[in-house]
Amino acid sequence: VVTQFIRARELSTQDIAFRTQSPVEQHGVDATFVDAGSMGISVIDVMRQLHLNPTAINFGGTADDPMRFSNKRAEMLDRVRAWTERHDASLPTDQGVQLQKELTAPTFSLNSGNKLVIEPKASIKKRLGHSTDALDSLALTFAANVHNPRLDVDGRTLSQLPKD
Repeated sequence: VVTQFIRARELSTQDIAFRTQSPVEQHGVDATFVDAGSMGISVIDVMRQLHLNPTAINFGGTADDPMRFSNKRAEMLDRVRAWTERHDASLPTDQGVQLQKELTAPTFSLNSGNKLVIEPKASIKKRLGHSTDALDSLALTFAANVHNPRLDVDGRTLSQLPKD
């Protein structure tokens, strides 16, 4: 469930990092993924100083499954696609329309190695008239599988399990 997107275009990298501290601590997140491109590295550095332990994600980097995907971005977007097909995706009402447009905007192809290639972000931005920030944020939540030690296999919390 996506509950909220926070746009931080006019904030400094320090301000962005500080604004993540409260939600991360409040919700007890198990992992935080941050785009390592552009100003993301600076945000990551400040988050590490705050002991928030972010994981840097390079969208152009190597996918976990390099036999199927041309890069990490293609892999994450394919995971988003698969998730939206399997689940009733709950999108935030204030950004839902924009996110819906961004979800359906990228085109794809297969390269000569039969790996999934996603249309370049610059091309999508030119066509939409804006960057796909909401989609990129959602895609980051699919950067890696996260083990939640507080849940068992069927999704019950450990406190809900029988004591025996």
